[in-house]
Amino acid sequence: MSYLLPSNTITLEAALHDIGHGSPRARALAAHALGDATGATAEEAAQVHDALLRALTDSRLEVRAEAAASLGAIGAKRPTPQVIAALIAAIDDQASPVRQAALIALGAIGDRSAFPALLAASSHELPDVRYQAITSLAEIDPASAYDHVIAALADQDPQVVAAAALALGAIGDGRAAGHLSRLLEHHVRDVQLEAACALAELHDDRGVEILRGALAREQEAMYAIDALATLATPAAGDALATALTMRGAFAVVAVCAAGALLATTWEPPRPASEAEAARQVLLANATRWKLQLREAALGQIERVGGTWAIAALRDFARSWQGWPARKRIHGAINALSAQPA
Repeated sequence: MSYLLPSNTITLEAALHDIGHGSPRARALAAHALGDATGATAEEAAQVHDALLRALTDSRLEVRAEAAASLGAIGAKRPTPQVIAALIAAIDDQASPVRQAALIALGAIGDRSAFPALLAASSHELPDVRYQAITSLAEIDPASAYDHVIAALADQDPQVVAAAALALGAIGDGRAAGHLSRLLEHHVRDVQLEAACALAELHDDRGVEILRGALAREQEAMYAIDALATLATPAAGDALATALTMRGAFAVVAVCAAGALLATTWEPPRPASEAEAARQVLLANATRWKLQLREAALGQIERVGGTWAIAALRDFARSWQGWPARKRIHGAINALSAQPA
């Protein structure tokens, strides 16, 4: 979590100074930077630990939120009782971003001692606390969290229900499939989508039609592509194949769907004609002027590998249209050439 763009040049010494004496912006930047501190001596690591704990009581919410996130980052490597206790206390912060940062940090640290506090938070009066607590519970102890996450599916807040569905997919217990399938009829689309994605994680394709519909919505399409590729059933492949013809604002969806079709192992195998169509989608977009499409297509080509794209890319790099992008294209050609046949 970052409320301000982090400085790439701030030193550890400067961050330790600014976090206690700088402007609000400088304090937040310092708190963020201290979570990324590497190569610190034992003495410096102790100073970072103490500085972030103090920052967790700063008067500015952005400083407290950055401090909580950084405590999660360093606590995942060196958890201490003081960090766990401070983050648990921050669950009751008056500012939602701080509460959520603390809950996320506890999940990232994964220390079992935080489980009781997160369990209590899963019944908190505030829904933003409940939904993040459910997620963190599942990260810390999936088996113990299962029944509590199932119970959260009955929550009155759709965001909590969606978080619970997503957590059940991450837990991976097949018993959840029946509970999740009922959410496919939920009145809130976000809940339907999370349930469909969670079912995909459980290799249950009852949510395929929800995922197919999500391909036509810009904010949901990439999420749906990942879920369909994870599912890897014939119905999931059919859904991805429908995206190959998308154009205009959705051309990037076609590119990513093509990459997913080519990169996924399908049983039974998809038709050879479909694979060829997917390759043509990638080549067509890798040789376009539009930077976003070209980069997306080249990235997918590098991901799926194979020498089939080299000749077309080489020809494009020689053309006047491809001349400005020749370095990037030659990089992709070199990457493809270096891959095993």
